[in-house]
Amino acid sequence: MGSLLNLKVLKLDDNYLGGYVPEEIGNLTKLQQLNFRSNNFFGGIPSSVLYLKEMEILDSRENYLSMEISNDIGDLTKFPTLAFYFILLISWTYF
Repeated sequence: MGSLLNLKVLKLDDNYLGGYVPEEIGNLTKLQQLNFRSNNFFGGIPSSVLYLKEMEILDSRENYLSMEISNDIGDLTKFPTLAFYFILLISWTYF
């Protein structure tokens, strides 16, 4: 994943993927959209996502994510669009 530094959109929807969302996702510094809806991910959303300054949409609906959200979540106020989508799109997650 580290060689995809210019990746802007990553869509992994409906693929039956499972496990933890990798912390390395934060290395994709150009990422604007991260969609992994309808999979079998569990655990929390990595805090590295908070440092993706280009991020606009994070869709994590319909997974088994816990509400383990980093204390750094306040940093999302720098990205109001992401904050809105983050709240909206995690609301339909199986806890």
